Amino acid sequence: MNRYVFVCVSLSVICAAFFIADTNGVFEKAPHPIAYISQSTRTVRRLPNNELTWDRAREGTPLELGDTISTGYRAQAKIIFKAGGLLTLDEGSMVVLSGDLEQLQLNFVTGGAHLQVTQEAKTKIKVSQPVAPKVARDTRKIRAAVEVSMLEDNEFLDITPPESAPKRVEFKEVLPGMIQKNAIDPADDAPSQTFEIEKEASVEWLNAEPETYFYGTPKPSVKAIWKLDTPSKKKTYFRITFGEVGSDSKITVKTQNFNLEQTLPHDGTISEQVELVSDDEVVLSATPVKEVVVRVAPLLPAPKFSGRLPANLGAARNGSILLSWSEVPGAKAYVIQVKDSHNNNFTTEKRSETSGGVKGLLPGQYKVRLATIDSFNRMGAFGEEKAIIVPELSDVKSPTFKRFEIK
Repeated sequence: MNRYVFVCVSLSVICAAFFIADTNGVFEKAPHPIAYISQSTRTVRRLPNNELTWDRAREGTPLELGDTISTGYRAQAKIIFKAGGLLTLDEGSMVVLSGDLEQLQLNFVTGGAHLQVTQEAKTKIKVSQPVAPKVARDTRKIRAAVEVSMLEDNEFLDITPPESAPKRVEFKEVLPGMIQKNAIDPADDAPSQTFEIEKEASVEWLNAEPETYFYGTPKPSVKAIWKLDTPSKKKTYFRITFGEVGSDSKITVKTQNFNLEQTLPHDGTISEQVELVSDDEVVLSATPVKEVVVRVAPLLPAPKFSGRLPANLGAARNGSILLSWSEVPGAKAYVIQVKDSHNNNFTTEKRSETSGGVKGLLPGQYKVRLATIDSFNRMGAFGEEKAIIVPELSDVKSPTFKRFEIK
């Protein structure tokens, strides 16, 4: 009975192993590497075939069928294939090396890359780009843009990996700001070292979400605002790039300030990115690219007269009248315009409050109307009119002239 149970368990383990190998795409590893990392910038990782943990990929790291390579933020990797190709991975990319030794398949999960192949290898290295599932098409963006070109005759492709790859070193945090470095190559007898890491300043958006910017300037413009998480200890400046979405047109500006208002050729959707750059032109930090919809700000509506005022307003005998109106959100000031019975402009006055008086009206009939001034000092259209009646017995009289004689 025990021998029967042992046989059943063994068969189950073997079947599970075949199932895992089948779902992973490649059951047996290639007998030798098919490529190697020729250049690694920032964070580049490798998931070996049939394994569950990622490791760092550095210059000289060999690659086999079934391996997955990914690049992090602002990272780049160059891969040289023995079949005769050079693959340059952009930041945020992921590719799976599948197929066989006769025809290598580059399955891109996301990101972008540039593949250069020799004349002999153009049929041996193929590129596969995935399609986003229907459920996820509206919730995530899958970009797998791969450019393929031929290596010219005068270009030399080195397919010989370095004789000795750099020793792998792991870093772990001991205390905040303190890092311990350990060599994990068995042949390296170097002792562990503990040292302090100086954190570099990082530039960040004050509002990182996509937004709509309303301008009130004569020409289209947009304002960018950013900050540093910690003060920079180096002599630096900011480099801001404004780009028109869907076009190669870009505007680049340098500044020492933490905000910038930039004039644009026209409104529409633009991209913004701020970089913290040292005096020797090294990019120390950068914000994510943000898209902003730039539109002209609409003029504010005219205020409405207070409901307590009658349809026809009666002025006092001294020719004065007090007006009140509703507040308009975003208004900087209000304009009172009074016209006489001949539609001539009698007076135009500006008020910062929601009430104001007009003085010096002569006997007769007038019309009064209101308008709003916004934060860009633009005046909107005038609103409804109200009649003003100044009684004939007004205390305000026409100016008199002194008598004089002509000799």
